[in-house]
Amino acid sequence: MTLTPEDYKIYIGIVDHSAHRDPAEYVVSVHKLDHTVCHLFCAPISRKNPSGPRAKAVETWGRHEANHKHCNNLRDKKFVAYLRYRDFRLFCKCFGSVQSYESQLTMFRFLWRCVDEGILKEEQVWSVMPNLEFGPESRRYIDCSR
Repeated sequence: MTLTPEDYKIYIGIVDHSAHRDPAEYVVSVHKLDHTVCHLFCAPISRKNPSGPRAKAVETWGRHEANHKHCNNLRDKKFVAYLRYRDFRLFCKCFGSVQSYESQLTMFRFLWRCVDEGILKEEQVWSVMPNLEFGPESRRYIDCSR
C-alpha cells in the first residue's frame, strides 16, 4: 500500500482518568500523516445523561501541526491500521451508525462496522481487542466482538 500525506493512521487507547476505572473508556484517534489533523472518536460517559454515553467526534487541526495532547495522553495506545483519505468519509459514516453504549462496546463495534464496510481487516481489529474476561462468579459479560 502506497501512502500519501493525505492518508491517516488509526489508533485506539484508553482515556487515563484512572488506571482502575471499570469499564475503561476507549477512544479511537485518527491522525493525518502530515500531522495537520487529529480526530478523536469517543463515547464518553455523561453525568448529565444517566441513560448512557453519547458518541461524538472531535477534530483539531493546524497549518503546521494539530493539537495532539488528548491522544498523547491515552493509555495502552495501539496502532490499528492505515486509513486511505478516500475512505475517511465512510469511516465517519460507520461511526455515526453505531449506537452508543459503554465505551468498550461502542468503540469496538465501530471498528467491526469498518470491517463490514471493507475499510479495515478482521486481523487488524483482533490485534487490538482487549482481554475482557471476568470471573465465573461475575454476572457481567461484555461482548466486544461482532
